[in-house]
Amino acid sequence: MNRQKNSEKNISIIIAEDEQLIRRNIVKKLNSIGGRFYVAGEAHNGAAALDQIKLNHADILITDIKMPVMDGLALTREVRNSYPQTRIIIVTGHDEFTFAKQAIALGVKNYLLKPVNIQELKKTLISVQMEIEQEEKERNVELSIFPDLNSQRDMVESIQEFLRLNYSNELSMDDVARRFHISREYLSRAFKKHAGIGPNRFVRNIRIAASQKLLDENPGMEIKEIALAVGFEDQGYFSRVFKKVTGKSPVEYRRRTP
Repeated sequence: MNRQKNSEKNISIIIAEDEQLIRRNIVKKLNSIGGRFYVAGEAHNGAAALDQIKLNHADILITDIKMPVMDGLALTREVRNSYPQTRIIIVTGHDEFTFAKQAIALGVKNYLLKPVNIQELKKTLISVQMEIEQEEKERNVELSIFPDLNSQRDMVESIQEFLRLNYSNELSMDDVARRFHISREYLSRAFKKHAGIGPNRFVRNIRIAASQKLLDENPGMEIKEIALAVGFEDQGYFSRVFKKVTGKSPVEYRRRTP
């Protein structure tokens, strides 16, 4: 790992790629770019990358799409929900355009084509660095607007109430942040500080609690209908999240003995 020393905060990167030669090649190119960038960790699958992000709170994730255990799309979804401050760069092949479109739908703005070209890599990283620096400036402005604990807490309580009223709608944390005139970064940090969990997880918990109520009170209602009613477009994703939270699938939950 080649960590640059300077007066500014370094930008940490996690690389998720199951092919070791490709992964090491990306690391080599990153090290040659230098600047504020440094490789904080490497992973050969999505699950291992998620562990690395939990450990290092990385600024950037560079991930392949097709990987064992957890693929790049599942990893992207988890990172977007739990670590919204982490920027994601997808590495994709020409034959994986369908997967790339799914990544874009998840909010990923940056992608690189295989084999990774060092100039394209540098260009993409500089673009992400500019976003980070802009958010750092916005953060300083926001701190002047909400300098004390009480004003931050009041803001978070207002956001919580808004999320409780709108959980069944399509919710983008970027839109929520704009509604409250703050950045997504600041929203995530302040919310977690005062609520104990991030805003995406807060919404997830509300949606699952609402779905449990619908499952209990509406035995004839289809799982797909329940998923849509609480804000999940994808029934399969709803079922996975439901099981992750409750330990049971929606069908198992409905069949349980009261």
